[in-house]
Amino acid sequence: MMNSTVFKQTTTSALALVVVFLGSYQPALSSEPVSTSEAKPETPGQFAASTSSGNLANKLRHIDPLDEGRAGATHRGKDPHGKLTVDQQISVALQHYQEGRKPQATVVLSQAMKKFPDSAKLYDVRATLELQNGNTKEALADLEKAVQIEPDNPIYLVNRSQVYLKFHREKEALNDLNRAIELNPDLIPARFNRGSLLAYQGKNEEAVKDFDQCIALNPHLPAPYFNRASVYHAQGLKDKAIKDIENFIAIAKQENWKKSAQDLLKVWKEEKS
Repeated sequence: MMNSTVFKQTTTSALALVVVFLGSYQPALSSEPVSTSEAKPETPGQFAASTSSGNLANKLRHIDPLDEGRAGATHRGKDPHGKLTVDQQISVALQHYQEGRKPQATVVLSQAMKKFPDSAKLYDVRATLELQNGNTKEALADLEKAVQIEPDNPIYLVNRSQVYLKFHREKEALNDLNRAIELNPDLIPARFNRGSLLAYQGKNEEAVKDFDQCIALNPHLPAPYFNRASVYHAQGLKDKAIKDIENFIAIAKQENWKKSAQDLLKVWKEEKS
């Protein structure tokens, strides 16, 4: 059985991509196995920066949608964003969220949904915000809607799988990840999260295959090395585990995780001696 400390690190690292890949806007892949209790997730504003319309929010002057009469705004009224496209509405909502106006962000998205009821992207983004606010039931409902609208979008399936895990619905999460990989075999978040879930279930050989694929697709991404090392250690393959954890230390950037890996490496080397 896997060492409990390593197991905790493996399962928290499985969550490293949850927030990063929530939302159909895909920023640079998080390279660290982030502990959800120690690190803040990326903000929705960072999602906006990675989109083609991300800079639009900086060019528009907005009023608070909950305060229709603010003087000096360039647009006002019951629905001041009514003429914007889906991507523009999302950029506005993310700007509100980034600047601390969380209720206003939700209002913008909800108003946009009335105009664009078949936009899976809007439901996906609102799920991101709801999840960051701790509203997991609401996030799941929005992701269910997003998948209903676009059942063959692998990103939405990955996102829903991670919310399923919050409700301990492992079978459904695995089904979503399997389907996402079927649709896009090279989608790293799907491979990474499936490998982490399989490791949690004790299916180590299958988990290693997914981490192998992640590393083959992007050998500069630290997190799969860390998780694969933990699985190797659970299998008694200590040399392989040590090599992977050394690779992780060499390329990881987050100092607290490098320190944790260095401590782990010391323990594993002592076990061999």
